[in-house]
Amino acid sequence: MVSQNSKVFRDHPDWLVMGEDGAPRPIMHIRERDLFALDLSNAEVLGHIGQVTSAICYDWGYDYIKIDFLHFGAVKGGRLDNTKTRAQDLRRGLEVIRQVAGPDKYILACGCPLGPAVGIVDGMRVSGDVGPVWEGPLSVLNASWALTRNWMHPLFWQNDPDCILVRRDKSDLTRKEVETLANMVILSGGVWMLSDKLADLPAERVEMLERLFPAPTTPAVPLDLYRRSRPAVYFAAGDRPLLGVFNWEDEPQTFKVNPRKILGGVAAAGIRDFWTGEAATVGRGTITLEIAPHQSKLFLFA
Repeated sequence: MVSQNSKVFRDHPDWLVMGEDGAPRPIMHIRERDLFALDLSNAEVLGHIGQVTSAICYDWGYDYIKIDFLHFGAVKGGRLDNTKTRAQDLRRGLEVIRQVAGPDKYILACGCPLGPAVGIVDGMRVSGDVGPVWEGPLSVLNASWALTRNWMHPLFWQNDPDCILVRRDKSDLTRKEVETLANMVILSGGVWMLSDKLADLPAERVEMLERLFPAPTTPAVPLDLYRRSRPAVYFAAGDRPLLGVFNWEDEPQTFKVNPRKILGGVAAAGIRDFWTGEAATVGRGTITLEIAPHQSKLFLFA
């Protein structure tokens, strides 16, 4: 995108995606200015993107590049070359970035249609934006999208479930809701980033972060994928097998899980709560869990 007060907008209006009237078409209005999409079918635009990428990677020295709002590379509108699909144009733009950046730079795509980026980017945001509330446009629930896109990681890229928030200040989240967000990030097996100032965190919240290491890399599989609109039970194999059970609802729920069945008939030597270290009670082969609203349980299998 480019802003209406940018040099590119002033000098190269022909580089932009056009509206039906043949004039550059604004795609967003933010901070009292219009934003416009670059036409990725235009070779001059691709050359400009290559120059910007080169500056970021080699003049400024960055090895990690996050590119957001990538869906605007595929907006509807008139282009210089209308023989390709919008998905093809977006992919070509990403290919230029990768070619210039080279194979050793980590590229994280965000707000991106998934298909055009396969085989190009290293990481992909596969959830909505996370925020310090339970539900809404920026919320904990948005991270759950990453759990049902488990099959993409690491087949296509490293899944990015968005950031972890553990702070107490400037947050409406309860301790249990914070644990639920952390459990989703853990079970995603993907990359994780902290969105809090470490120096401002109380000791018990720093301890929560310490428990996340070593970070699991195996994505959890939903075990009730077709039984609920939002799956609630997940199992991650790997060096540290994990079982997660989530109550997404506003009312308490009871869950029964069978560890032996989950492990394919093998009995676990020990099952402990990930956060408290307490041993789980297995009665008649099942664990019965009474889970409060917005709470989750994460168990580590020995």
